[in-house]
Amino acid sequence: MQNEVYADLLFLINFSMDFLCLFLTAQILRQKLRPIPAIVASMIGGAYSIASLFITAHSIYVLLIDVLVCVIMCLVCFAKYNKSARQLLTYCLTYLACATVLGGIMTVLFNLFNRLN
Repeated sequence: MQNEVYADLLFLINFSMDFLCLFLTAQILRQKLRPIPAIVASMIGGAYSIASLFITAHSIYVLLIDVLVCVIMCLVCFAKYNKSARQLLTYCLTYLACATVLGGIMTVLFNLFNRLN
């Protein structure tokens, strides 16, 4: 059995989720979200979601790449506000927490709607 992945939909979904997570991160940390850097950071996340389909490295390396992409996205989006490595870590951890919660909610909704047909 072969699965089909539509790159445009994958990009759009991940772009939207990344943008929402960046927005929530800015709200939680009481920062103003600058639209252009947030869009660029979300585009990086969307492009990475497509590129990750082709990564065949060991799982630890994939995890390191995931973390690196998260750091790059937070640097791009919140570069104006980063004054220290500690602040960048705060942005990254908040972003990851938002992404985890949002991803969990989406998984629950997906499973619920699949049961209801």
